Amino acid sequence: MANKQTTKPADKKTNETFDGFISALAKLGAQPGANNMLSQAGYQTGRKYSQQELEAAYRGSWIVGAIIDMVAEDMTREGIEITGLDPDKAAAMQNALGKLKIWKALNDGTKWGRLYGGAAGVVQIDGAELATPLDKKRISGGGLKGITIYDRYQIQPIPLRIIEDGPQMGLPSFYQTVSGGNKEVHHSRVLRFI
Repeated sequence: MANKQTTKPADKKTNETFDGFISALAKLGAQPGANNMLSQAGYQTGRKYSQQELEAAYRGSWIVGAIIDMVAEDMTREGIEITGLDPDKAAAMQNALGKLKIWKALNDGTKWGRLYGGAAGVVQIDGAELATPLDKKRISGGGLKGITIYDRYQIQPIPLRIIEDGPQMGLPSFYQTVSGGNKEVHHSRVLRFI
């Protein structure tokens, strides 16, 4: 009697092609079930540096200071040229921008936005409530009092109160000042520096 050899049918496997670097010894690459650096990776949320660390870097390093200041200084150094108005009115407007320190406020807002990752300028109108929408038609001559700049730690969006349509959809509709009396501010009065 002859021995019968039994042969198993060949396993039907799908031929897969992989491209990438794998090192079992170094525990690198996408290895199923491997406890490697990639399997423990993820994205971090929140702030990377504290307010004090950012300020220390800005004050202590001329390079950090130059990176933060360069764009803001370049944007606001020359102001603007006002055309299309009577030269006397244009000169009066330039004078008012200087008296109200508008260029300094825009400079500070840009710097703080770059340093802290966000800042806001609140437009101050004489006699107007900050929580109401800004109505440009109701601003009388001399009604603009300036722009107050807040860094991201001094003013924050009010959660769940967002703009529901239009070009600013999804942005906050109201902000809350953390410093200066916890005032509610309508978004139309806020200049965002991001």
